[in-house]
Amino acid sequence: MKKLLSLLLVLALLPFVIPNGAKGISDVSTTVTPAYRSDYGEYKINFITEADLIGGIDDIFLKFPLDANIPCTSCAYGHCPSCFKINGYNAARVGLVDASTKTIYITMPGGITVKKGEAVEVVISQGANFQNPSKPGKYTLTLWTSKEGVKVEIPFEILSTKVKNVEVINNPQTGGMISEFTIKFTTGEKGNLSNGGYIYIELPSGVLPETLEKESVIINEVNPSEIMKKGETLALRLAQSLGANRSTEVFIEGSFGLKNPEKGGVYELFVSTDAEPEKVSGTFTVKEKDTVFTFLNVEPSSPDGSNGFYITRPTVILTGETNTGEAVETFYKIDEGEFLTYKTPVEIEMGTHTLSYFSRTSTLTEPVQMKEFKVDTEPPEIFIEIPSKDPFYTYEGSIPFSGSVSERAQLIINGKSVTVDKDLSFTILIPLDVGENKITVKAIDAAGLSSYKTLTAVVDETIPVLTVLEPKEWQVINSRGINVKGSVYPVNSDVYIGNTQAVVKEDGTFELSYVPENPVSLFPVTVNAVYRITGKSISKSITVVYKPEKEIILKIGSYIVNANGVENTMDVAPFIDRASGSTMVPVRFVTELLGGAVEWDEYHRIVTIKIEGLEIRLQIGKSTAMVNGKSVALRTPPMIKDKRTFVPVRFVAETMGFEVEWRETTRSVVIRAP
Repeated sequence: MKKLLSLLLVLALLPFVIPNGAKGISDVSTTVTPAYRSDYGEYKINFITEADLIGGIDDIFLKFPLDANIPCTSCAYGHCPSCFKINGYNAARVGLVDASTKTIYITMPGGITVKKGEAVEVVISQGANFQNPSKPGKYTLTLWTSKEGVKVEIPFEILSTKVKNVEVINNPQTGGMISEFTIKFTTGEKGNLSNGGYIYIELPSGVLPETLEKESVIINEVNPSEIMKKGETLALRLAQSLGANRSTEVFIEGSFGLKNPEKGGVYELFVSTDAEPEKVSGTFTVKEKDTVFTFLNVEPSSPDGSNGFYITRPTVILTGETNTGEAVETFYKIDEGEFLTYKTPVEIEMGTHTLSYFSRTSTLTEPVQMKEFKVDTEPPEIFIEIPSKDPFYTYEGSIPFSGSVSERAQLIINGKSVTVDKDLSFTILIPLDVGENKITVKAIDAAGLSSYKTLTAVVDETIPVLTVLEPKEWQVINSRGINVKGSVYPVNSDVYIGNTQAVVKEDGTFELSYVPENPVSLFPVTVNAVYRITGKSISKSITVVYKPEKEIILKIGSYIVNANGVENTMDVAPFIDRASGSTMVPVRFVTELLGGAVEWDEYHRIVTIKIEGLEIRLQIGKSTAMVNGKSVALRTPPMIKDKRTFVPVRFVAETMGFEVEWRETTRSVVIRAP
């Protein structure tokens, strides 16, 4: 009994969908106009209701195929309330029930009631932008109402155009032989196929080979991305999109292995696509005759350069075929010499060559076939002898320009054709204007391969004019940075102060504050202006008295240090040693801010501080220091914390000649020059 109740419960929970004609909603039908794929269609649904449908209250539900494109129905209703009608009246409301299942509701128009047994017509006009599925085929629209929960499935069909002008060429036409097939057709109005869509070719029985090689099939000069066989149908997956009304050619090489039927006659094959599934036939002829034939396949399939040249070295594959069942041998030669037995693909060398080939059986010999190949895979090289530098600067109004090319080629210099001598050299006198002159050389060989070279010749005698306004000669500098100010003409000049480049503004002025790398009391400030075009320069040197004041503020526990008004960031923070009460600071960071240098002896764990003739040596954990070779007691020994060496700030700073102040309110240490 429990099992029966469980089964009834499961059945009650299952969705109830009945086919057209079951009890409940009846006489259902739908028409779509136009019914072509991807078109915006008008959907007209008719049915007989088996319950009263009250205006403004009851809903009609429609579930569209997942392949249909259903817009935001509330938006569609908002912009086109007349697009949704029930029995000729505008629907009261339209909305989306479930976007994932393409289900909408349409509310009965206010003020009307459709009685049980009466006809209902729902019309969704084209203005609602309901788009038909993108693929043709048979689909189902599901209908139910808020009064009749039984779901009724209504079938309808989406159509497409069909391919046209199918033409088939097979070579050779001999029965029983492997043949090349060229299949041409034009896609229809709805024939556009996206990358990844399929072309289908249904062939006569026994024509398709067992193994499919996609490299042996070319669709509009491109190999398909995939080939499949479904019975006698060849499915070719496109590697590129195919537009509507597009002339299309499918070339199936002999190496693919398509075989003519054994008996002579006229045969049909059928072409269709994903977008146009209706099959359209084309015919080809097969003749009964004993023959031997050689297929010539070349990669690339046709010359890819100019004047019939291959600019990609071609590879030739020869395949001998016969319909007699005899063994076939194939022979070839390049230019003169004896014929060789063909065994592996042949690569054609650079130059112009004639390939001769034929196949034979014990009873048949094919006439010798020939094909000429012109191969050039390397662009011409250009060699410039004069001028020897790029860019080239000169005061002259013209320069001799000479060089050579590696092969016979058309030579164009600055847009004008130049004669190339028999020894492949050239010489020309090129006039120059004051300023920058671009010289462009282009060489084009017979295959269409080209190479370029561009050189620059500059005619300019300009020397920059440099004015330095600051600092003044013998000016005393107390700041750490020296402010340099001035102007240069022309403005396309570069200004260097020491080794640092200053920014030159549009008006030619510049200003830079820089810190000397190796300062001395009497310091020469050197300003150098370089004219960017020619590299000509002018220098000025101003001697200043360099006495920079120093003030460094460090705060306990803070990574920020203020040095002469500029904030810097340390990777560790100062702290107070609990045992001695000494403020400990990272030695390298602070010493370098004070103008000193730090050396570290990893083996002995000794840090050495050097500044203006002073040397301080401290050893990790040791309570004495060496100052210029003399031992001095330390209140707190140096230590390593967070992989950084810390030293007592007061001892180090005062030994280096600086004053140290402790500010209790801010818990800060101030180091300043006396």
